[in-house]
Amino acid sequence: MKMNRCILHIGCEKTGTTSIQGALYKNIAALKRQGYFMLHTLGVTNNRTFPAYFEPFSYSGFNEWQHANGCLTAKDKEDFFEGFPNIFHEEVQEAASFLHTTIITSEHFHSRIKTKKQMQKIHDFLSRSFNKIEIVCYFREPVEAALSGYSTVIKIGWSSNLEGFLEDNCKPDNYYYNHKKIADNWSEVFGIENCHFHLYDSQRDAFEHFSSVVGIRGATNRGADAGNSSLTNLQAQAFRVINKKIP
Repeated sequence: MKMNRCILHIGCEKTGTTSIQGALYKNIAALKRQGYFMLHTLGVTNNRTFPAYFEPFSYSGFNEWQHANGCLTAKDKEDFFEGFPNIFHEEVQEAASFLHTTIITSEHFHSRIKTKKQMQKIHDFLSRSFNKIEIVCYFREPVEAALSGYSTVIKIGWSSNLEGFLEDNCKPDNYYYNHKKIADNWSEVFGIENCHFHLYDSQRDAFEHFSSVVGIRGATNRGADAGNSSLTNLQAQAFRVINKKIP
């Protein structure tokens, strides 16, 4: 038995995604009464385990998900995901008898899933369990997104200055900031009629707008996103000094 609909919230990063995720899981009971299903097996509140399944294993750089889950080799990751497809499909199938929509949310769809081949695998995987798959994505003006992203990298230990960070990252050939390419890839695989692309507005309640897009009514508990808020200029300078002194 297939569930009627899957909402795939693909971020992007720095568009209020953390706030949306927190609110979704705070409102699980209210959402279930309306027919919406949130899986706990994919990670709470960021369902990062799902995109990680489709992301190739990499030894290069630091992959936070791989490290946190003990997937230090390709074999580790293979063992971690043993039986995952069956567990996922069985859980959705069981819920399909009384719920109509599953929501999967992770900004890692933006930063880690970059090719149409990966997206096609996700489409084929979800098509086993759902009649309809819809993409919801918010895009933020690239320089604004980069400025907010700079706060994040400073928090996790970088010590580069803002000018160097923008020069190295915020350019059209960087897929992360090429919103047209991102939108084209997802819409080509899932169909433009199934894609809801919106511009991020920092003055708008992110969860309220997301709810209106997917049809949620009356869910009022909000998730806190203070942990992912941008640093002030003075805070960023202080973090840079600390990161230089304590790499």
